[in-house]
Amino acid sequence: LLALERIAHRRPRRILDLGTGSGILALAAAKLLRRPVLATDIEPWSVRVAAENARLNRAHRLVSARLADGWRHRAVRAGGPYDLVFANILARPLCAMARDLAAHLAPGGTAILAGLLGTQARMVLAAHRRQGLALEARHDVRPWTTLVVRRRGPAHADRERGPKSDRFVAEPCLIWQLASSEPPLRRRGRTRGVRLGLRSARPARLRQG
Repeated sequence: LLALERIAHRRPRRILDLGTGSGILALAAAKLLRRPVLATDIEPWSVRVAAENARLNRAHRLVSARLADGWRHRAVRAGGPYDLVFANILARPLCAMARDLAAHLAPGGTAILAGLLGTQARMVLAAHRRQGLALEARHDVRPWTTLVVRRRGPAHADRERGPKSDRFVAEPCLIWQLASSEPPLRRRGRTRGVRLGLRSARPARLRQG
């Protein structure tokens, strides 16, 4: 989420969440950027929960949850080239899919690679550098590491200028706290939520009820 906040000013239009799990990253991107997000996973239960979470967060028109085996799925390939890709999966599958990721990333596009142990970061980064992607940022929250890589291209320099200060304001974004491994959490008929301090050009705050 920190990595998403720091690249949000580029206003990515085509977004893919690969290995979506509960759909939390897809939801954050949809609510923050007001863009459609394709959220995929290889687990049927995760896809069902991600779709339910999108409905509960009133983001079902923006988040499309699909059962897909990575880049092999026709819809995933057809949706590119992507301006932003989340890949929150294991290190070895990330390395194996580095070539496909680079091929489906738009010029100037960004990929946020998460779910890595710090000891795996060098291996994953090397696999993506071999495909022409450059490291832009690294976020360490021990023992986990997130890598932000980017494809160089015509859009790179333009988007580096960042947002206009009068258009971006810090605003909390409320997203329901749900897990992909179990049904939606409810207490006394109400769903628990967490506030995420993300930056949004169009402040989005959910209201219960």
